[in-house]
Amino acid sequence: MKKLVSIAMALAHDPPVLLLDSPFTELDAVSESRVKDVLRKFRDKTILLSADDIPQIDGICTNVTILNNGTTVFEDSLEALRGKIGKLTLEVRLRDPTQAERVVIELRKLRTVVNASYDNDVVHAGLSDYDSSSPEVIKAVSGVTDILEVRTSALKLTDVLSRLRGMK
Repeated sequence: MKKLVSIAMALAHDPPVLLLDSPFTELDAVSESRVKDVLRKFRDKTILLSADDIPQIDGICTNVTILNNGTTVFEDSLEALRGKIGKLTLEVRLRDPTQAERVVIELRKLRTVVNASYDNDVVHAGLSDYDSSSPEVIKAVSGVTDILEVRTSALKLTDVLSRLRGMK
């Protein structure tokens, strides 16, 4: 509630630019939703905010700039970012890690997989659409090797940075 009050106080002065440093940190789901509701009402303002997850800025930001050590690595719309890295990540843990590279090659052939990479025995697939992509990805992976675990995860900005670096 303290963050919500602080944001409301800042907006009461009608500033042309609002700077928010991690406004969603340590908030429960209800409080995060309230902060988002308040920020959505001020779409005519320039709001600069730092966030850890893409879903945190969803519905608030129209344009996104991602900085890495002071250097701009991405600047465009949120939709353009999603088109480049996917809407969410499907993580698939493989029984045989030596097959990870082969799995990534197969996944890159799928139209619903925006990008694919691996780290040891886990393959990461950026999906354009979860509902239709997941079964397709699981089928493609299981055609190469056995699957130990499948899970989805929200896009973390650290993952976004590593994906953007890998695309250059």
